[in-house]
Amino acid sequence: MLLSLMTTPSRADERCAQLVALSKEYAGVRLNDEQKAIKVKLVAWYKANCGKKIRSVRHSIGNS
Repeated sequence: MLLSLMTTPSRADERCAQLVALSKEYAGVRLNDEQKAIKVKLVAWYKANCGKKIRSVRHSIGNS
């Protein structure tokens, strides 16, 4: 799994876009504990790899 998180910049951009799309798709959906734990990891990855690209999107991912 760690290897899949280590990405090149263009690959990271693609994954950032995927996470934004997932955030929009699942906005308002209640998550179980396992899903919440996964979301925490994905949000941390997003913050570390997608940086300051779109602040409002990063904010929405953290709150959805």
